[in-house]
Amino acid sequence: MKKLKEMKESKQDAYDKYCEECAKSKEQRDSHLKVLKEQKSLEQNNREVAITEAQQNAYEKEKIIKEVHEKELESLTK
Repeated sequence: MKKLKEMKESKQDAYDKYCEECAKSKEQRDSHLKVLKEQKSLEQNNREVAITEAQQNAYEKEKIIKEVHEKELESLTK
């Protein structure tokens, strides 16, 4: 009977240790997921800002090119 109690306690200790390790592992995964989600969000925001800036720069360059073209056209037609 004593041996069975020792075996039960040993198995219970092993199970408790396993549960504790699982909980720690879950916490680590959750923490890692949180960091990855934050990185993803930051990268998406940076991407959107870069796209907006590129579009704005392209619009301004196009405007300058049109102005130069009109001046050249005007000088050629005189």
